[in-house]
Amino acid sequence: MATKLHLRLKSLEDDDPWIVEQKNFAIRKDFLQPDSYISPADAAFQINELTPMKREAQGEEDVEHPESYMWEIWGFFIEISKQIPHDHPSQDKLVSLIKELTLLPSVEVEIWGPSDCVLQKKLRVWADLPLMGAAWTEAWDEPSDYDDSYEAFKQGINWHAFSARLLQSGLTRWFMYAVRIFRLASEEEPYRKKDTWEYRICAAAQWIEHSRQAIFQKLDSEFSTKELNQMAEGPLYKGKEGMSHERWDFWEAEFRAFGGERAGEVSEETASIYRKAAQQMTETGLMSDE
Repeated sequence: MATKLHLRLKSLEDDDPWIVEQKNFAIRKDFLQPDSYISPADAAFQINELTPMKREAQGEEDVEHPESYMWEIWGFFIEISKQIPHDHPSQDKLVSLIKELTLLPSVEVEIWGPSDCVLQKKLRVWADLPLMGAAWTEAWDEPSDYDDSYEAFKQGINWHAFSARLLQSGLTRWFMYAVRIFRLASEEEPYRKKDTWEYRICAAAQWIEHSRQAIFQKLDSEFSTKELNQMAEGPLYKGKEGMSHERWDFWEAEFRAFGGERAGEVSEETASIYRKAAQQMTETGLMSDE
């Protein structure tokens, strides 16, 4: 059986934590344990009961705006995902929880613009996963050059693994995040700080491990101008923009090189990650030809 998870939320360590946050965390903490008998549907139902819309309907006064609640919710998911090892089965359980939330009866809410408070649009909780993409954009980060904490690198890799699983599940359209980390890992000169460079490689490997089929199926597809801007090429890549077969082949060649003739430039563990990623990319291409 997989190892027990020791999860925490920093905000609950305050002197006066929010009761709704405590309940939300307790539900997820219990559900995510490997030996839990709580189903994704049951956990989703319990979380849905804590939305401001539900609490207001039950007579609670002065509830927070749904937009504020959604920011909190996705913050919880992000913080928890960073604590679940990238190869732990509870990563998939966390994806299944979000999927079950989208299947619940939806409530339409108003989401406001981020800067001028002009009404932007109406979105459905949970079907549209409102503000999830915005929360993930804010969460994108990598350990600082001045951060020597192994924990920061480990949590970043866990987050990439979870994000890749969400893409493969079809719940999101986060191809730009995959392209961005591939660019950092293979389209730029090796980063001056070896730990940061190897972190990027390990993070990119998570997208290959967990979402390569979804990525490969979208190669040479049409993307919006905004998406293409987020997929900007690195200095070492001179081919077709966006997410193309040509660019996939470039990534694969770079990964194969650092797993082979250039393996001496990285640690043996990192070279092994490169080799596995390149092999998985090759196999994905071969499967698509069958």
